[in-house]
Amino acid sequence: ALKMPMPRRLLSAFIKSARPVAQRVDKIVQPRLAVLAEPPWAAGAGLVCVLAALATFPLSLLPFGPVVPGVAICLVGLGLTVKDGLA
Repeated sequence: ALKMPMPRRLLSAFIKSARPVAQRVDKIVQPRLAVLAEPPWAAGAGLVCVLAALATFPLSLLPFGPVVPGVAICLVGLGLTVKDGLA
């Protein structure tokens, strides 16, 4: 169902352009305050994500309104993934 051919040239160009961005992000996020990414606090982060997701619906009336909650959800997810309690 998801068999989509992708030219090798396009994939290598994407990897080449995404590598510097990934390296910059990797320098910023690191495991610190890992206790905030553990179960009691992770549930709070999940609640924040749910509230941000619910806030996107009324904010969709404004141009670029849902961008702020979307970025917040992405940052919380990134922080939980790398156990960064500050992200």
